[in-house]
Amino acid sequence: MEFKQVDISEKEPTLREAKARGIFKAPKEVIEKLREKKLEKGDAISCAEISGIIGAKYTSFILPLCHPINLTNVKIDIKIIDKERVEVISTVKSFSSTGVEMEALFSVSSALLCLYDFCKKITQNLKIEEIHLLEKRGGKGGEFFWKD
Repeated sequence: MEFKQVDISEKEPTLREAKARGIFKAPKEVIEKLREKKLEKGDAISCAEISGIIGAKYTSFILPLCHPINLTNVKIDIKIIDKERVEVISTVKSFSSTGVEMEALFSVSSALLCLYDFCKKITQNLKIEEIHLLEKRGGKGGEFFWKD
């Protein structure tokens, strides 16, 4: 097995930003309990926001070749978008020599898994989907915007 971490020592630090999105699907009864903060474990949305921030900070601990970087901001936006879906968006920023796409994606995943954990006692009929990068800025690769 061969692998290597990419050498970024010659890359210039720039402001990097990435935004990722994911969806949590559950039956409407579950979403209603989520909205009303009536889950046994408590306020799932607030806890998922914290989980998303922690996920961004610890990305390099879980993804073995991902560089540890200093993050300057992690913002998690969680909103119920209809009777059966919750949207999670993570925006991550850093002044670094490498991008923050993986941190944004990992952050969304962490927040979604937290929602799942809070709701699983009610039903196993839960789904995490559509995790993807929405946009990125900074660095040599320039800008990227998701196109449907």
